[in-house]
Amino acid sequence: MVKEEKKKYLILECRYYNGEDDNPFDEEPDASAVWRYEQWYVENYPKPDEKSPFKELVSDYCGVFGSFESSDGTPVELKALLWNRYEHWSSSDPDGFKEWYCRFYQARVTNRQRRAEERRKILIPRCKYYRGEEEFTGKSGVYQMFWDYEKHWVESLAYSFKNGEQWRKDFESAHLWLLAKRHDIPATLIGMLYNRYMHWGSGGETVESFQKWIEETYVRPAESTDRPLTMHEKQLLADKAAQDYESIFDFAMYLGESDGKSIFLACSNHAAESGLPVFIIIDSAGHVESECSLTYADMLKE
Repeated sequence: MVKEEKKKYLILECRYYNGEDDNPFDEEPDASAVWRYEQWYVENYPKPDEKSPFKELVSDYCGVFGSFESSDGTPVELKALLWNRYEHWSSSDPDGFKEWYCRFYQARVTNRQRRAEERRKILIPRCKYYRGEEEFTGKSGVYQMFWDYEKHWVESLAYSFKNGEQWRKDFESAHLWLLAKRHDIPATLIGMLYNRYMHWGSGGETVESFQKWIEETYVRPAESTDRPLTMHEKQLLADKAAQDYESIFDFAMYLGESDGKSIFLACSNHAAESGLPVFIIIDSAGHVESECSLTYADMLKE
C-alpha cells in the first residue's frame, strides 16, 4: 500500500482529524488536542520496513488496559498514544482515562463510521425492499430474502466500495447492462443477486433464467407487491401522473414523505383557480390521489 493510500486508511480510523491542514477545533481545547494527536498518529505511522514508534506505547498500554474497548473501531496504537498523552498531561489513573475515553473520545464516531452513514443515505434509496430498518417487518419469504440481500449490499458498500468488486465482475461476466439500465438497478447489486441466484440454484440456471427471475420476482409492478417504492420509481410515477393528467397538471416533482405517503408537487398553469401550486399524493402502492386538502402552508411545516 502506497503512503497516500495508507494515510487515507489511517484517517478513517480517527474521530477528530480528517486530513485538514488547519486545526478546526481551535476554540475547543480538548478536541483541539486530540486533533493534533491523531494528526501525529497518521503522519508518523511507520512503513513496513521502519521501526515503529508505537511499540513501547502499545506494550505499556496493553499492560494496563488489556483489551479495553477493543472493538470500537479505534486501533490499539491510537489508544496507546492517547493514554500516553493523558498520563503526561492529566493523570496516571487508568479509571480516569477510561471515563474520559468513553465520555469524550468514543462519543464521537470514527471518520469511517461517519463516511459509512453518508454512503448509506445514497445507497438505501437505490434498494427496492430495504429502507434502513434494523429488522424486516414485512411478509416473510422472497420479500425478506431480497431485504436481507439489499441490507448486506448496503452495509458492505457503505464501508468500502471495494467490497463490491466481485459483484461487479459477476455482473460484467453475465452481460447484464441492459437489465441494469431498464430498471435502474446498480451493477453491483445485480451482480450480488446473480451471484446468489447461481449459488443457490439446482444447476440448471442460466443468465436468461436469472433475468426472467429478476423481472418477475425482484422487479414487480407497484400494485402487485407490498414493498415500498424507490425514489426513482416514485419520480417515474410522478412523471407518469403528469402525463396521465396533462389536462390538469403540467409538471410533477417528488418532494418527500408525509404520514406514510409520498408527496409530489404537481403544478398547473390553468387548473388552480387560486394560482397556488396544486398538490397530489401518491401512496406506497402507486395510487394517485388527485384531490386532497394539503396546502402549501402544510408542506412548509413538514
